[in-house]
Amino acid sequence: MPAINGGCAASRRAAKSRKTRAAVVPSSTVQSLARSLARGAPAVQVAEHAAAILEDDRALGIVRQDATLERLARAGARDVFAAFKDAALRVSMEISYVKLGQAEKHPMIMPEAFLSALYTNNRLDLLLPEKSLAASAPVLKEYWRRFKLQFGADHEVFQNISDEDEARLLPVKIHGDEGWILGAGTSKSVLRSQREQAAAQKLNILGNPETTRFLTLAALKEVYGEDDEFLRDATRLIGMSFQRLLTSGFKFPDGSTLYLAAISVKGDWPWLIEAAGLVRHFRKAPKKGHTTGAAAVPWDRVEPFTELLPTPYDLPQLLAEGCNNDSSLRRFVSKYFCNMFFFHFSFCKACPLVVNPVAKISQMPLTLLQEFLEYVLQQPPFADMVVLDRRWVLILLVAQSINRAMRNLYRSGAWLHSSDASPLAHSGLTSCRAYRRLADLSLELAEPRFPMHPKFHMLVHTFRFMQLDAARVEWQESPLCDSCQMDEGFVGQLAELNGKSRHCATLARWTRDLLASWPGTPGGFLRRLQCTGL
Repeated sequence: MPAINGGCAASRRAAKSRKTRAAVVPSSTVQSLARSLARGAPAVQVAEHAAAILEDDRALGIVRQDATLERLARAGARDVFAAFKDAALRVSMEISYVKLGQAEKHPMIMPEAFLSALYTNNRLDLLLPEKSLAASAPVLKEYWRRFKLQFGADHEVFQNISDEDEARLLPVKIHGDEGWILGAGTSKSVLRSQREQAAAQKLNILGNPETTRFLTLAALKEVYGEDDEFLRDATRLIGMSFQRLLTSGFKFPDGSTLYLAAISVKGDWPWLIEAAGLVRHFRKAPKKGHTTGAAAVPWDRVEPFTELLPTPYDLPQLLAEGCNNDSSLRRFVSKYFCNMFFFHFSFCKACPLVVNPVAKISQMPLTLLQEFLEYVLQQPPFADMVVLDRRWVLILLVAQSINRAMRNLYRSGAWLHSSDASPLAHSGLTSCRAYRRLADLSLELAEPRFPMHPKFHMLVHTFRFMQLDAARVEWQESPLCDSCQMDEGFVGQLAELNGKSRHCATLARWTRDLLASWPGTPGGFLRRLQCTGL
């Protein structure tokens, strides 16, 4: 694996990169071609387009002095990216070629290389809660003080860092091909006082995903799907990189040091199974109606060290794709109102509620479903339907309770004070109890409705641990810190690329888009593009 350079080497690259940017001013035609490439146009097509432009100019007698355009016209697929890079139309970032499983040379961007690129482009503030490391020190000190109270002073992070260095220690969350940093708050936070907002610290669910999520690995499923060691090797390398950043840190030319601590790793279940080598998972569970005689996995038994270990779950995901659908149960509603879907659709169109106004995370059929139920079940003639089925009262209680909990969560920051967390947990557990009663009543009526599935089990755990921590510590981390709404948006933008692109081309396209996504970056004259990866 090539050496990862930082410190003085980063300073030399920075000076060279600035000199290059000062000497090259890309033309509007080159900028347009760069946009096409970032949107997913094949590199060969971009080169052919450049050649066609020059040919048309010659036919019209136009003399164009554009060295970059001429280079693109002669370039092969690989040279197209190099041409844009030399024209300051890509963020210069070191790509390492490493052995992952059976793949001998797979491209990766190591965290050290990304830090070096941030420094080179004067955008380290994208990682920090404030504009500079000095201004971020009080925020980081307070973050780690609360972290110690909730997770213990004997946590492994504090075995590798001194109390003084906590002011320069940045928490990072790894999410498969997703990552979290401190961000810019939510639109709901304007309802809280400035003092409350500052105390809760900022929650990273607002803004441009390209400025708050950073890519380290892209791989086609056909590469890692049949290779058990591919993702494990990648996870091991990333872990070693963060271990170096925790113990040695990233040193700047001025002598200061920034430390990074990876405090959690999360992803969807298929990724976790491969990357973490899980031995108990859904793939090993007996299939419904199976006849192979596969032994059942004892899901009711856990190892002693995990019995009281709080597992972070994606709360919005649990509600959106699991419990919300079951607690409202459209089949149950449509039993009485055949046009209920159209009422719901009209309500969603008129409702101003948007979870994330920048990323446009409204989740119309999901997030707003409970809001719709709470509203419509209190209106005539719906409020009188309780005489037809006693479950209507419980459905309303589920909607009211979970809506109250989620509204308060989105108005809060990255940390919940015990005075906020306790009633919030109570609302969440009230919703769970009402849903459990719905399941009991449906079972008594022999109706297959309101199932008790694993996502409901996770939901109960989330609110129960919140309740326990509220009685134990003053501050606790918000469950929204482990939500993946923005991360899925980031992955969605990456997935817009041609799925058969070379892995290196995917990383190159992403670094091309970063230049447009980082406001204030030299050369960042392009609008934000929907750049993609694999």
